[in-house]
Amino acid sequence: MKNLIIIGASGFGREVACLVERINKVKPTWNIIGFIDDDETLRDKTVNGYKVLGNVSDGVSRYNQSHYICAIGSSKIRQRVVDTIYRINSDIKFCTLIDPSVEKSELVSIEEGTIIHAHTILTVNISIGKHVIINLDCTIGHDAIIGDFSTLYPCVNLSGIMDLGQCVE
Repeated sequence: MKNLIIIGASGFGREVACLVERINKVKPTWNIIGFIDDDETLRDKTVNGYKVLGNVSDGVSRYNQSHYICAIGSSKIRQRVVDTIYRINSDIKFCTLIDPSVEKSELVSIEEGTIIHAHTILTVNISIGKHVIINLDCTIGHDAIIGDFSTLYPCVNLSGIMDLGQCVE
């Protein structure tokens, strides 16, 4: 199993931990080491069974052999945090998490750092950028392009031939 650090211990971070647990039930893949979060009131606390290991810069420096996923819902904040992490360590490894219930064709391109939650359907010839969040129950039609750091909230339906830019919410 690969070690995983979740960036962000608030609501969406907890949902991502649940997603990882769902993935592990089907195929043991990830060992969640814990969360990193810049909220100092969370330091050394346990959130949904996982320890908050410290702030982002300390966590990236200390756990540099782990994989990371940025579980921050806001597109612009997520981009800022990821850019900061790359400045600290340009060799950082971001994973991609896809819920086992997601239906997708082989003709879907998904970049690193992307999170796709349960019951989403991705048809054909879709391009999904880096650090994108596709939340619960979304559908994305043919020839859609979703730019880096974009966020689709629960139950978003995108028809075919759509081009969402970067950081779209």
